[in-house]
Amino acid sequence: MPDTAPNPGLTIPVPAIGTPIAGGFFGGVSRDGTWIIVSPKAEGETVLAWKTTMTASPGALSFVDGLANTRDIADADHPAAAFCAALRIGGYDDWHLGSLDDMQTLMRNLMPLSGGNPAQTAVEAFQEGGAEAFEAAWHWTSTQDSPGYAWLQDFGYGLQYYTKYDRHRVRAVRKCLL
Repeated sequence: MPDTAPNPGLTIPVPAIGTPIAGGFFGGVSRDGTWIIVSPKAEGETVLAWKTTMTASPGALSFVDGLANTRDIADADHPAAAFCAALRIGGYDDWHLGSLDDMQTLMRNLMPLSGGNPAQTAVEAFQEGGAEAFEAAWHWTSTQDSPGYAWLQDFGYGLQYYTKYDRHRVRAVRKCLL
């Protein structure tokens, strides 16, 4: 019987940031070692509320595992997570609302504006005015801070903040194992 165990010496080259892959674009490597794939803007971005009430959302506490967070909160009370979980893009149906770590990684690698910190991305499609550029605005993460707050990542100045008020940008992501 052939050996089907993975080759421990096998290395897979990491694609360049912005490379089209797995239904979206390569956005970087998460702290958990998985590849973050950001959805195409036309199909995977909208503006929604994180939650319809200012109450706790048990299970949405991971700073790294956005898929687990999303699975715990993808219902009618959580419009942003429900939107992401319902997507099927490029034949993939594991899209989710990115964790705080995911969104911070995307901000560092795909910042749309020039003159900021971090510097504007070198990926033309994600630069300000580009077809895939993040809006220079607050984007929801799947990470809850406390009963009345969920984390947001800003793609204008790189700031992070928490609230559950208002409607903000949502951009779906998925993760790929190396």
